[in-house]
Amino acid sequence: MMIFIEIMGCNLRNIEFGTHSINLLSYLYLFNVLKKNISLPKKRKMKRFITSLITFCGLCVPSCLAQYNITIDEAYEKITKDKKIQLIDVRTPSEFASGHIEGAKNIDFKSPDFEKQIAKLKKRKPVLLYCRSGNRSLQAIKNFRNVGFNKKPIYNMVGGILAWQKKYPVVKD
Repeated sequence: MMIFIEIMGCNLRNIEFGTHSINLLSYLYLFNVLKKNISLPKKRKMKRFITSLITFCGLCVPSCLAQYNITIDEAYEKITKDKKIQLIDVRTPSEFASGHIEGAKNIDFKSPDFEKQIAKLKKRKPVLLYCRSGNRSLQAIKNFRNVGFNKKPIYNMVGGILAWQKKYPVVKD
């Protein structure tokens, strides 16, 4: 989706609407508001600054999370082409046994020693996470970051195994 905006008298045409453009727009929005604050009285400056900061954070945080989301087709491509990728199923063992992606390792997100288990994985290799619908795997990204997975990308498969099994095969134990 392409958009047209005007900020600070400059026309920015055909900016692609995606993760990076949201961040760009957030920064430009904040800069524009700060520029306008120069001529405002102190109380109004602070109020506008705080409002702008809240808006800025609201625009940036979702876009930062979104950068990890990939479709099932993108996941399939990564699994088949990148032999270094670590495929992790964060569902419970019983969910895993009912059907999982071939080559996936099961580490239960609800397990009390989840972070201890993921700390044993290779931190210098990319990780692709999935669960039933994509919610737990998105939450698990924070745990991966907490134990030091900061160098390589961590992907969340949107739609999880429910979306995957509609198009691609699953393995049952």
